[in-house]
Amino acid sequence: MPRRLDHLVICVHDLAKAALDWQTLGFTLTPTGVHPFGTSNRLAMFGNNFLELLAVTDAAAVPPVAPGRFSFAAHNQDFLRTGEGMSMLALHSTDSHAEAARFRAADIGGYAPFDFGRDAVLPGGGVARVGFSLAFATDPAMPGIAFFTCQQRHPPELFWKAEYQHHPNGALRVVEVVMSAPEPAQHRAFLEHLTEGAAELVPGRLTVGECGDRITVLGPSGMARRLLGYAIDGSPRFCAARLAVTDLDATKKNANNAYEACKVSEGERTSNACIKTWFDSPQVTPAELIGKSDADKIHGILRVAYEVPEVAAAPCGRTFEDAFILANHALFDLAAPSEDEAAKKAKEEGKSDFALKYAIEKTVWQVPRYISEGLKWLAVLNQPSMLQVADAIGCAAVPATPHQPAQEPNG
Repeated sequence: MPRRLDHLVICVHDLAKAALDWQTLGFTLTPTGVHPFGTSNRLAMFGNNFLELLAVTDAAAVPPVAPGRFSFAAHNQDFLRTGEGMSMLALHSTDSHAEAARFRAADIGGYAPFDFGRDAVLPGGGVARVGFSLAFATDPAMPGIAFFTCQQRHPPELFWKAEYQHHPNGALRVVEVVMSAPEPAQHRAFLEHLTEGAAELVPGRLTVGECGDRITVLGPSGMARRLLGYAIDGSPRFCAARLAVTDLDATKKNANNAYEACKVSEGERTSNACIKTWFDSPQVTPAELIGKSDADKIHGILRVAYEVPEVAAAPCGRTFEDAFILANHALFDLAAPSEDEAAKKAKEEGKSDFALKYAIEKTVWQVPRYISEGLKWLAVLNQPSMLQVADAIGCAAVPATPHQPAQEPNG
């Protein structure tokens, strides 16, 4: 079966500085973990995958490259000689030793499996020993980047901690990794062997993996449409990650005095922890949230975005799908925007089918206002000259810099 995304390795020169940057962006990071081979990390941990900020912190301990053995630390040390950014992609595994044999048979990785352990600092300050097995795969047509599977050889509760999985920016998990390549089709066989999934090839784009665990390779035309201003050089590389984030999540009390999901117009509170933390108001109401100004939504280089009506006094979506339907009611054969009808249509479509249909099959639609506003702000923050372009197209796709992953709404 197709493999799920396990984690992204994001290589940096200065781990402490990168950690501060990511914390400023609203990510909760684990305490520093030290590897026995010269690297250290801090993790942004989600539901079942994570981002790994990694730096070489003890060059003398880095194992040299040897025949039949992939040196994780040496690879990242070499990567840093050309810059920072995403150097490796890991897929989840329950048996990396078997994966290593499979990679060897498919001629995508003649490397021995790599087993190691390290100490992990727990939220209460204690320490637990965690162990991992890795199996590596490389492609000569993708120099400078690498792939591997990651098997955790310890009880899950020693690694996955709720205290580390809650992020003030609302990030839930990595749902897509985006790569660039001059000819995406050239990498089809490798990625199919790696993921054990069938790839889909359309002009300018190759995708492999299920919705929510996808690898997308974009050619020049695909990059021009999706990551405006992000140039493709001669070699394939990782260029962006898409994260799922939380919704407005309106709730009201039911007959049992417990809060349950409801229409925004009937909402008494939001269940979204990110929004409540942002405004420092556990009891903030959906109506109050809709009335917040742009200035209220900005803290330094951070901006929160959540569903709002397309125009004043119009219905407001509770989820991304609802908001999308309300922004494009004619596309869904609705005579006028309606909360009830939008929720009904969204339920009929289903999240996975909805995402695929309107990302691939039907691509002419209006970007929901809250996404457009957030992306315009990001475009101006990263490059003020992009404001005119953002206004012209209604939104702007924003590439991820080495320290800043692109984020998109859950859906």
